[in-house]
Amino acid sequence: MFGSKTQALQNRAQKVIPLGVNSNFRFWGDGITPYVQKAKGAYLWDADDKKYIDYRMAFGPIILGHSYDEVDTKVIEEIQKGVLFAMTGELEVAVAEMIVEMSPAIDMVRMACSGTEATMHAIRVARAYTGRDLILKFEGNYHGFHDHTLWSTYAPVESYGNARSPIPVPASSGIPKSMREFIITLPFNDMEGFERVMKSYGEQIAAVITEPCQGNCAAINPQEGFLQLIRKKTEEYGCVFISV
Repeated sequence: MFGSKTQALQNRAQKVIPLGVNSNFRFWGDGITPYVQKAKGAYLWDADDKKYIDYRMAFGPIILGHSYDEVDTKVIEEIQKGVLFAMTGELEVAVAEMIVEMSPAIDMVRMACSGTEATMHAIRVARAYTGRDLILKFEGNYHGFHDHTLWSTYAPVESYGNARSPIPVPASSGIPKSMREFIITLPFNDMEGFERVMKSYGEQIAAVITEPCQGNCAAINPQEGFLQLIRKKTEEYGCVFISV
């Protein structure tokens, strides 16, 4: 249970924001949803000035800690040059060059505003490149909040059907049922099932998308050889392999 200021802020937020949050993942329940007022290093403080260790770190980007002095100084410096442009700047080019230099598997970079937008574009490009429609994803993997991937992310286990022939389950209302015909789902790490599906549908699949480590389910690692098998079979059948 959080303090009175945090609870009051949640009550205030729920009058103007659905559930009082701008992402459903941030809603922990009435009276138990944190509202942060500041952060520094590995810590954050809620509206009642209660201190916490922040293990989330914005789901990854804050790897140096909150309000890291060197980062803050550079951000302030860039803000003073202008906040947002409808054109490309040198800094974007420099970042892309750095990513290509650091990652041998990356030839070019196209930046996106969110992970949802990135996977949506990746799937569209895969379909355009292959001329195919089917997408294969793994149960429990999260790839953004759009209709093409928000399937079998979290649902009662019994709703997934038989492990040999899983039923894609939409993770939200409002997703057209017709989208199911474009989605194939499989249990994560099911190498036998993956080979079977690729043998049957490989030439119809535009892309196989997976988290390299299933971070949406408490960091489940791939079995040895699983990602290599996906790479091998996607190359064999001319599919795009999206790992994100």
